[in-house]
Amino acid sequence: MRRHASFAGAILIVLAILPPGPIAAMSAGWSTVFGPVGPNGSPLCTIETVDGLIVGGEFTTIGTGAYAHVALHVRASWQPLGDGFNGDVQALVEYDGDVVAAGAFTASGATPLSYVARWDGSSWQPLGDNLPDGGGGLVVYDGYLHSGGWRWDSATWSEILTADASIAARLVHEGRLIATGSFSHINGVTAGGIAAWDGESVSAPYPGPWIANILDLEVYQGQLMALDGWPGYPGEVVVCAWTGENWVSLDPPGSEYNPCYVSLAVSNGRLYTAYLRTRGGVAWLRRRGARRRPTAPASPAATSTRRP
Repeated sequence: MRRHASFAGAILIVLAILPPGPIAAMSAGWSTVFGPVGPNGSPLCTIETVDGLIVGGEFTTIGTGAYAHVALHVRASWQPLGDGFNGDVQALVEYDGDVVAAGAFTASGATPLSYVARWDGSSWQPLGDNLPDGGGGLVVYDGYLHSGGWRWDSATWSEILTADASIAARLVHEGRLIATGSFSHINGVTAGGIAAWDGESVSAPYPGPWIANILDLEVYQGQLMALDGWPGYPGEVVVCAWTGENWVSLDPPGSEYNPCYVSLAVSNGRLYTAYLRTRGGVAWLRRRGARRRPTAPASPAATSTRRP
């Protein structure tokens, strides 16, 4: 599952920095496979299934069709998934053979829900009734479904992580569930916004210079990558890599380009990062360390980076 930041009023451009090697046969460009008219609100998450690509988000229409915050793209067309939801879908994951959605919703048609639901092939069904909110992400770890500090045991949601602020379940790395948030303590451990759960206890193996919530995490070539602010550079977000001992910035903060990164993704051996320009409305293309400026200012945009 991929989470995506909101790009209301912005143009989202995803560009890859290609690794060294034979690239002559590769081409770049935009496809209209998803239709000439997009959703009326931001897509926030996606998941690839055997049936097609499922997209969840803030939207209620795609083109001229009505899709209540979730839709299936298959054979070059969009299809509804049941009655959809009455609120934003913020996370999607496959669990126990079903697609599970979480978000700011409380119903699918006439079916009451508690911020989380599973797709049974024809409609959205409740997955418990005691999850306190749907903003904690969705991650499958050790056979259990996790959302924020809560774990689903096939019957009910149980709180296994408690903190002094919000918790988001992000991903599994080196056999542990990684959680982030605005917390400074979690399960009694001083953690500073990022912590690891091994199924029994919490640890803080990734101390960092965080000045804000970690926006996103990915694993690239075995390393943990993060998006967050950097001390001394207010308003900037940088791509950081965990070396095993400390965090290092892949893009030096304070550069004239001043990107505001919003999400990370890994695909086909490349690390992608999208950003919104925070100054001048200029889109930059970064390829193998070079930068090109367009001939005219562009709308707030997104680009990519990779590990050196």
